[in-house]
Amino acid sequence: MADTWTTHHKGTVGGRTVEVKTYSDGGYRVSTTQGADYPGSVSGDDSSTIIIPPSAKGTPVDIDGETLDEVRGDLAAEGFTAEQIDEIVGHFPS
Repeated sequence: MADTWTTHHKGTVGGRTVEVKTYSDGGYRVSTTQGADYPGSVSGDDSSTIIIPPSAKGTPVDIDGETLDEVRGDLAAEGFTAEQIDEIVGHFPS
């Protein structure tokens, strides 16, 4: 059997689309949209440079995590409130 994503909820939270999924082999995903414009960044060391281009509010993003705590932290970093995070995470199966 092939590993697949199972969708548990599709809706809107805080004015943003949210799709809550679990992976058959373990792991969590929330597909949503970026809550604010991201200006981009450039960083590097002596051997490499990492360039992350700017992106606009509303750009689709996937938040993946091995644990719900990881997902919660990433949702907070995307600008969701504690109440919105509880609502989103509440759609994952127990």
